[in-house]
Formats: sequence, C-alpha cells, structure tokens
Amino acid sequence: MKKIDIFSQSKQFGMSPKPKIFLIEELPIMLSGLQAILQSNDQFEIVGSAPNRSEALEGVRTTKPDIVLVDLSGSITTGVATLKNIQKEITGIKILVLSMQTEEPYIIKLIRAGAHGYFLKNSTPTELLFAVETINRGEAYFSPALSKMLLRRLSPVKEKINKNRTDKLSPRETEVLKLIAEGLSNKKIADRLYITVRTVETHRERIIRKLNIHNTAGLTKYAASKGIISF
Repeated sequence: MKKIDIFSQSKQFGMSPKPKIFLIEELPIMLSGLQAILQSNDQFEIVGSAPNRSEALEGVRTTKPDIVLVDLSGSITTGVATLKNIQKEITGIKILVLSMQTEEPYIIKLIRAGAHGYFLKNSTPTELLFAVETINRGEAYFSPALSKMLLRRLSPVKEKINKNRTDKLSPRETEVLKLIAEGLSNKKIADRLYITVRTVETHRERIIRKLNIHNTAGLTKYAASKGIISF
C-alpha cells in the first residue's frame, strides 16, 4: 500500500498545518486552564509545556513551536533572559507574555527583548484566543488597557496622517474601526453590531485597504489620532 504524505497533500491543496503552541507555566492549575482554553479552539495544536526556563528551552528545541505562551511572574531580568534564549532556539518564533504586571518600564523591556504580545492574566478566555490568533497572523497584541497606556506614552509625538486617506471610511466602517481599536474580536464586533462575522471581516479588509494600515496597533493609533477612541 502506498504511503500517504498528509503534510504534502495539505500544501498541495492550500491548507496550512495548525500553529504549534508551547506553554511555559509553573502552576499546574494555571497550565490546565490554559490548555483547556486553547484546546477549545481546534485551530491550534499544543505540542508541549514546561514549568521553568531550563526545561522550556529543551522543550522548544525539541518541539519547534510557532508560538510560545510564557507566564512571567519573576524578575524582569529573568523574563528578558527567557525571551532572548527562546528566540535563539528558533528564528521567527512568536512569543506571547502572560502576566499581571502593568508597570510601563517592565512591559517595554519585554517588548524590546522580543515579546510579540502582552496579555493580562485577568482577561477573559475569549480574549486569550483572540490574542493568540493575532500573534499567529504576525501582528502584535496587547491587552486593551495596556494599548491605551502605551499610546498615551506616545501621544506627545503626533504621527503624521496622510490627508488623502482621511474621512474615507463609511459610518459603519468607523464603528467597526472603533471596536477593533477597543480590542474586540471579530465575533464580539459581530454580536455588538448585529451583523455576521464575515461582514465584519469584509469591513476590516476595506478599512485596511482604505487607510493602508495593516495591523491592529496601527489601526488603534489611527483611531486615537482621529478621536474615534479616547483615553
């Protein structure tokens, strides 16, 4: 019987393998919770977990994940070292930090160390899934409260907005942009506006095309500069 190469077939028909996720969490009860949340979405595959940095590096080296979720509760020095060592193992790996720390210097140091996103652990499971989806698309993700804080820090420096792309959005697109900037997922936006998820996706595509801004952080900054959202 001829052996079937499932992976080759998936590439042939345009299907992508599920993003592989590795978890770094020292508390068993937290680890179980994260696994349950991620396994509720069949778009992801959990390939391993570790309770500490030393075991995590071996696990990352072995499983070669696309995304690492790391719970950082120790010192900033340890956190920075963890992120840098993970990146040395796999070029282009995406890292989502889970933490309760909201101090600006702490967050900025982790961003500079290579964090692609920062998620507050008191957020909802739905927001965690949205954060992982955002990271997987190659975009940065920060819990909405942190996004506002970081934007406030940048507010003295006004980004120049191309006048040719000003006021191009329809009223509905402006509504969708506002909710995107507030950190809502496509599903939550659809529920809020009583439209389908596909319609939300269409509005998002049109907003991106009209404004020529291709990530959530950029859309949030644009919405703030136009007064669509306020802090």
